[in-house]
Amino acid sequence: MAFEESQDAKGGRGGLTGRTVELKQKIYTALADGLEKALGIPRADVMVNLVEVVKENCSFGEGVAQYA
Repeated sequence: MAFEESQDAKGGRGGLTGRTVELKQKIYTALADGLEKALGIPRADVMVNLVEVVKENCSFGEGVAQYA
């Protein structure tokens, strides 16, 4: 895969579980559109990596896996 982005390119990463490919595509589009409109970041410079993580693998503080 080849990427062509400016030196100002930004990346992001988020976690989602159980979302369909169609919903993920809508998320990618909404992020690219929103960042372009709100901050002037070109859509080609918006890179997103959604990571599938099961809830029990997360801790939201205090050293506790709240969903385990």
